[in-house]
Amino acid sequence: MDKRDYGLIILAVAICAVILVGEYATYGNVYRYDSSADASGNYSIYDSGSHSYTAVLSDNGSFQAPAKFYIYYDEGYGSVVHDAKVEVGAKALDQQYYLSQLVNNLKYYSVTDVTYVNAAELATKLSEPATGVGLIVISGALPETVYTGASGCLILNWISSGGSLYWAGEAIGKYIGKSDGTVSEAPTGYEALFLGSSAELNQETGDTRALADVAANNYRNDLSLKNNDVRYAVKVASVSGSLAVGYEKDGCASSVLVQNG
Repeated sequence: MDKRDYGLIILAVAICAVILVGEYATYGNVYRYDSSADASGNYSIYDSGSHSYTAVLSDNGSFQAPAKFYIYYDEGYGSVVHDAKVEVGAKALDQQYYLSQLVNNLKYYSVTDVTYVNAAELATKLSEPATGVGLIVISGALPETVYTGASGCLILNWISSGGSLYWAGEAIGKYIGKSDGTVSEAPTGYEALFLGSSAELNQETGDTRALADVAANNYRNDLSLKNNDVRYAVKVASVSGSLAVGYEKDGCASSVLVQNG
């Protein structure tokens, strides 16, 4: 994984945490952070430490925000993750390492109902009620147990039933992880399965670092979003009802919240 992939993990943390403090700090022990808000705009925040914060209140309508999260990881199935090269004896900066850091960071924001699932377990979990459940995937490929590259497969039905997919990495839907450790490419039009028929992804292969904040809102500062890479990012204008946050470049944003297509 190269340096720009680090921000993808931060992105997943930012979305899952829902409301983040304005300043970021690391502690040896997990601290307690709670917040609540109502439709009138009233809110309360409890923090066991002394920190500056920014409160961001978003109206989700009838959508139920996830309270339980699954993290997909199966070393036996194919993935598309570019591990970072490290010196001999150093900690390997691979998918497993970054997922462990993701879980630790979620704990800082009192997101503790998090469970790792392999390919077989994922199929079981996605057969259960989807409302209030989030799935985090950074493997770059969805396993063949839940994804075939065609409409009507298990993960697409799960999303349509109210599940929330948090994706970071390669082009969403492009790769299918196989049980023999390889991957195959889904048929053309895979992005439409997740984002809608008119969706387009950024296919630029050069410098994909965005330097300008999304102009339409201040979420980049309010949520302390740091990732500025727009590789494989959604072209915001191509997806109706989307919310771009973070950084933007040539119509693409580093973080985008999208309704299921």
